[in-house]
Amino acid sequence: MKTPRAIGRPALIALALAAFAGPAGAQETVSPAWQILAPPSAEWNIVYRLNRSSGEITGCAYIERAAGNVTTCYPAMDHARGGDPGPYTLAASNNSTVISVYRLNERTGEISLCWVAGWKNTLCAPEDE
Repeated sequence: MKTPRAIGRPALIALALAAFAGPAGAQETVSPAWQILAPPSAEWNIVYRLNRSSGEITGCAYIERAAGNVTTCYPAMDHARGGDPGPYTLAASNNSTVISVYRLNERTGEISLCWVAGWKNTLCAPEDE
């Protein structure tokens, strides 16, 4: 009769994780809650942050100040505040002078152009119907 071999700690942890994971393929793929995208322009120090479920978008920039450097995010106003529950995603154009991005509601197909206005607010223009 063979004596059972001791299981090492790494193998034991792997077995425990597999037991809690459930059957293969049972785990749901979840999109990240946020998407970050820079516009194509290399002249501007800005990125856009999108809440993928609500569609709210804010523009953020790195600001150098005498008192210390900070990241400043400009609040979403009007159409940039989001809308119908999505999934939403961001896309940039191929125009290297553009400082805006496109926001797309993947469920409805609605698209908006979004930008930072006057270094104060983030705005989006709704799709013309």
